[in-house]
Amino acid sequence: MRRNLWRVTPILVVGFVLSAIFAGCSSNKTAQNPSNPTVAGKQEQYPAAQPAAGNKVTATITDSGITVSPNNIPSGNVTVDVVNKSSRPQSLTFSGKGMKKSTQTLQPGQSGVLNISNATAGSYTVTGSKDKSGNAHSTQVNVLVPKTAVTATITDTGITISPNNIPAGVVNLNIVNKTNTPQMVTLSGKGMKSETKTIEPGQSGGVTVTAGQGGTYTLTSSKGKGSKALNAKLNVKAPAYAK
Repeated sequence: MRRNLWRVTPILVVGFVLSAIFAGCSSNKTAQNPSNPTVAGKQEQYPAAQPAAGNKVTATITDSGITVSPNNIPSGNVTVDVVNKSSRPQSLTFSGKGMKKSTQTLQPGQSGVLNISNATAGSYTVTGSKDKSGNAHSTQVNVLVPKTAVTATITDTGITISPNNIPAGVVNLNIVNKTNTPQMVTLSGKGMKSETKTIEPGQSGGVTVTAGQGGTYTLTSSKGKGSKALNAKLNVKAPAYAK
């Protein structure tokens, strides 16, 4: 029996040593996992952050400037997809209304994500990194009030709009055709023009537009009774930050 125990003991010792070696290797692999991994000496793109539910814009940085699309957005959470197409490292900063957030440094060709929470109505500045001369490109983004629902009712004698005094921002325009003829409605003003599809008698249709500037907008329908086009005015109040 002693002889058998002597044979088993070395096997147990070897098993224990191998287990310790494997455990050490697993620990080293975990410790060597950086947040920005490298492959063959090249840095990978920064991992995308979880996007905020809300508006999404794209900011593209080039050697000649910064473009943001779209640059008029409703208030709320904003996800900024940043693309560095310039020839040097860049960090994009989004600032305004007492808030300032920046991306990590993005190498040429890299992209990143910047999440803005609860952006209120106002004008914000988007700025890139300074060059050797201390100059930096920048542009503006306008955050507007939430969407406003407006109903325009067309009859043979005219158009009524409710409400017809609204704040600047995104407008959900609903058209109700109470005439006996098909109608097509155009909303225009301040360099903006948008047109609905043809709306049959007794039907409704709509269009979503951005009335980003204060002023008077004109709603025009197809010809009504007496072969005259019908129109009505929509008054848009300028944003509080507009000077």
